Amino acid sequence: MKAIKFTKVDRDEVIVLQRELECYSNIQVYGLYFRSIDDFINAIIAVDTAQRLWVALRKKVESDSKFYNLKFNATEAAVIFKCCLWKRDGRTPYQTFVAEKYKNGIDNEFKNLTPGQ
Repeated sequence: MKAIKFTKVDRDEVIVLQRELECYSNIQVYGLYFRSIDDFINAIIAVDTAQRLWVALRKKVESDSKFYNLKFNATEAAVIFKCCLWKRDGRTPYQTFVAEKYKNGIDNEFKNLTPGQ
């Protein structure tokens, strides 16, 4: 499966994505014990992936570049998609804009995926 790429991503957007991943990861952890075994396993995968992405995005932010190129495998993109799809209370208008931007970008990439790519 091909990677999903975003180019010239500004620092503020990376920080917003990082924050959204942190919030999503936390909400998944809190609900782990209320789930079926399938939901439990999916939540573990989502939390693990979200936490790894958080660290990767943190490294990018600490590099102090103005723009970044982001590349995600399908699992990472799916977790970011779920994170951005989630209607989190307390998002600022800018955070909502960034979440919508990446949700729509990933959704478009997913629609263009075909098996074997």
